[in-house]
Amino acid sequence: MFTAQFLLTSLVVVLMPGTGTLYTISTGIALNVLNPKLTVFFLAFLPQFITRGGVSATQQFIGLSAVFMLMTLAVFCLYGFVASSARRVLGATPRAMRWVQRSFAVVFGGLAIELAFTRR
Repeated sequence: MFTAQFLLTSLVVVLMPGTGTLYTISTGIALNVLNPKLTVFFLAFLPQFITRGGVSATQQFIGLSAVFMLMTLAVFCLYGFVASSARRVLGATPRAMRWVQRSFAVVFGGLAIELAFTRR
């Protein structure tokens, strides 16, 4: 159930920055609790790691979910710590804060443009 493949894959997925990561870094606090995409992700990702055997699929799903959420919590705490430290350093000057805010605006604008031109 908790195979090395699951743990490694989960860690890679959690570490990959996305909109939740950008939001967490820019504001200094964890967002994905209310994100419905996370539920869809769980329903598509976790069943791949459920094995046949002694423990029921429901128990495995709950266990895998708990491990994934703990990994996410740990990584988001790390992001929060880094963002807090950066804020102390960069927040000391209004000029630096404007630079950070403009950088995030450019990143979000770029993501919006990419999304607008993405074809399926």
